[in-house]
Amino acid sequence: MYENGTERRWAYGVKGTVGLVKPTYRPGSLEETIRYLPEGVGVIPMHAGVRNGSTSEFREILKPVLERIEELAELGVDAVYVEGAPPAMILGYKKAEDLARELTEKYQIPVAFAPHALTHALKYLSINNLIGITYTPDEQNKVFSKYLSDAGFNVLAMEGIPSAFEHADRITAEEVYDFASNLFTSHEKCDGLYLFGGAWRVLPAIVKLEADLKIPVVGGIQSSIWYIMQLLQCTDSIPNAGSLLNSIENEK
Repeated sequence: MYENGTERRWAYGVKGTVGLVKPTYRPGSLEETIRYLPEGVGVIPMHAGVRNGSTSEFREILKPVLERIEELAELGVDAVYVEGAPPAMILGYKKAEDLARELTEKYQIPVAFAPHALTHALKYLSINNLIGITYTPDEQNKVFSKYLSDAGFNVLAMEGIPSAFEHADRITAEEVYDFASNLFTSHEKCDGLYLFGGAWRVLPAIVKLEADLKIPVVGGIQSSIWYIMQLLQCTDSIPNAGSLLNSIENEK
């Protein structure tokens, strides 16, 4: 922290610097992540180059992701976080967990993928019987359901709001709220919702769904922010951002 007259500011990186690998060049999610991370957390972003969101592209994107991780490690970041659930989920739960562990050992810094953050966030909020809302096709939704089932969760439904991948950022928080609310009414056992991905800006929907349905809701960017803070051992609470971020403790 430094002083400028009477003003005191955190220097970027004083709480740690994360190397952030973004799957696409789509604007919005990077800005939201940086905006909600506590002051003093540094971010070095890189991109993997996903464009059309097909299953075959997600399978092929792992090579550039690994290259970005190596480059960020060479830059001396304190942790690397790879956003974008599909590439790691398509690998499968065990392979994705093994890969994160191998990379962590190789570079001697924490390396984590978005699905790893998601599963830890769901457990942190004691969510077991969950509903997932996505903007991806049924083929991919089945893969995501299997990943979460293999991770020990009971997936009651994993359904997509119809959208072209490149237009997912046009889905409004109001549309997400209505879709999730209607789906929730069909599943009495549901004790939590998962809003997939970072293309859409769903924080207003998260806050409203939690207030109205009385269950926790985890969003893709929200879980990313939470887990980056875990990696950096940062416990600042983030108000008005949903139950996951409102009261943060280091994971037990």
